[in-house]
Amino acid sequence: MQPGDMTELELTSHSREECGYVLQAILKVYLGDQQFHLNEGDSISFSSMIPHHYNNLGNDV
Repeated sequence: MQPGDMTELELTSHSREECGYVLQAILKVYLGDQQFHLNEGDSISFSSMIPHHYNNLGNDV
């Protein structure tokens, strides 16, 4: 998969809101047609009706 290519990802959506806070490592968030890299201490909140997917870019769980 090439950077920016989301055709192989399974994006999910559901009702309500979703939020996350990164404790360690880097989290790559696919949100609709956008991508975000979240670092330690970053947070995100969005309508979970927007198709989304997460990737942990580090070795931490």
